[in-house]
Amino acid sequence: VGGAAGDQRYLADGGTDAIAAGEQSYWDLDRMLKAAESRAGNVISATGAIYAVRRSLFKSLPDGVTDDFFTSTGVVAQGYRLVFAPDAIAFEPVASTGEIEFGRKVRVMTRGLRGVLLRRALLDPRRHGFYAVQLLTHKLLRRTMVVPLAVAAITSPLLWRRRRFYRVATVAQASLYGLGGVGIVFSRRPLGRRKAFMLPAFFCFVNAAATRAIWNIVLGRRIDPGRERALGRRALRRSDAGPRP
Repeated sequence: VGGAAGDQRYLADGGTDAIAAGEQSYWDLDRMLKAAESRAGNVISATGAIYAVRRSLFKSLPDGVTDDFFTSTGVVAQGYRLVFAPDAIAFEPVASTGEIEFGRKVRVMTRGLRGVLLRRALLDPRRHGFYAVQLLTHKLLRRTMVVPLAVAAITSPLLWRRRRFYRVATVAQASLYGLGGVGIVFSRRPLGRRKAFMLPAFFCFVNAAATRAIWNIVLGRRIDPGRERALGRRALRRSDAGPRP
């Protein structure tokens, strides 16, 4: 074992909007995934809230990547295991608004995708076995899922008359995005925080952030830590200022 990924938990807050509540539910799922990944051999990567690696395995970081992802995957790249330590827990508050969380997700995804590109050697199953498959599905395909989703949303209605499958797909997609839209519009109200609306809203929200992140990668835009902190402070100032006339 060369590194241990801890468990990040968000503190419950009844005043959060639907997006923040969805983030909290997502991390409940992520915790189960990390435990399963660890049993399969390695956790994909660690959360920056709490993790540890052997001093001898730490390497300098390139610009424009998330330090937790790049440092923790470096453990696997050097032939050691990265395991989940569920008893090592960090507690964090959920972002107060969807606006703040959206900016954070775009930054994390942009830097995370850049990290995967720089760690692309880990995607070779001949060298890294099942971990390569896990990394591909968990970090790369999940972040770029918005592309096939967009293609399906456009083509399914066009194929409505061809087969029943396409009609079912069209209705299912319209229902999902419709529920998500209601959750986003009413995110600050009790209606938006119901699971029927909250989870679709978070799904749409995450894929919107992924779209922006993919575009950043395509254009070669790099988000460095200094700029990330500045953007975070700016978002907090807007949040603290309250509604403007």
